[in-house]
Amino acid sequence: MLEKAEEESKDDFETIAAPEIERRYYELAITYDFYYHTPRFWLSGYTEDNLPLSEAEMFEDIVDEYSKKTVTYETHPHLGIKQLSIHPCKHADVMKHLLDVALENGSKIEVHHALFVFLKFISSVVPTMEYDFTVDIELGA
Repeated sequence: MLEKAEEESKDDFETIAAPEIERRYYELAITYDFYYHTPRFWLSGYTEDNLPLSEAEMFEDIVDEYSKKTVTYETHPHLGIKQLSIHPCKHADVMKHLLDVALENGSKIEVHHALFVFLKFISSVVPTMEYDFTVDIELGA
């Protein structure tokens, strides 16, 4: 009798499978832009099966406010292939602002941490990416 009650209660519940999330992977390249004298960030996206993402698929991972304005699809200067590029025209201003905010909040950013600060800035443009920050940098509120 107990077995029958257990079977009936099993029938009352549906098993709902969680949707599988297909991960996307990006290769990141940083070049130096001699015109703006700042780093320039390049992205190439791939599926879990290592197939290249289309331009449209890569733009799905970019915040709309930056899409096709700050982030464009261009030919990499050394590789000769099309990639997403985060245009460097505002990088210096943004970096200065981030460092000023850190100083105002009592944090001292060392020169050798500049790349980590830059990656924190880039994470605001491409928030879907997980970054491995091996250094804890407090920029403040």
